[in-house]
Amino acid sequence: MALSRTAILKTLARSAGASTPSMSVAARSQHTMANDKYMQTPEHYQYVLDKFTEHKACAVLRTPTASAAPKAMQAAVDGGFKLIEFTLTTPGCLDTLADFRAQHGNNLLTGCGTVMDIEDCKRSEE
Repeated sequence: MALSRTAILKTLARSAGASTPSMSVAARSQHTMANDKYMQTPEHYQYVLDKFTEHKACAVLRTPTASAAPKAMQAAVDGGFKLIEFTLTTPGCLDTLADFRAQHGNNLLTGCGTVMDIEDCKRSEE
């Protein structure tokens, strides 16, 4: 099933911590994740959109084993991807995500996919 570019950008922006611009300030303050730890600025949201405008494609990784995940994603990065997403369906996803963020810093925009609920989202941010 193909997703629209807008749906993909919104999903990745959310997984990168950006708030959805269509959500009102009042709605955000009522949201269960509305605190400084989880909310991002409109500038951060724009940063994510700018990265997608610049790079056009995101490597999305889903592997059956935790040991395959870092190798597969490193191959994508070595191939030139600057936008990467690990899916929560991959064993050890959050550890691998943290390792890539630590290793690559601001050289990559990293995110987490298959985020099904608020707890998944919180775990992917931490």
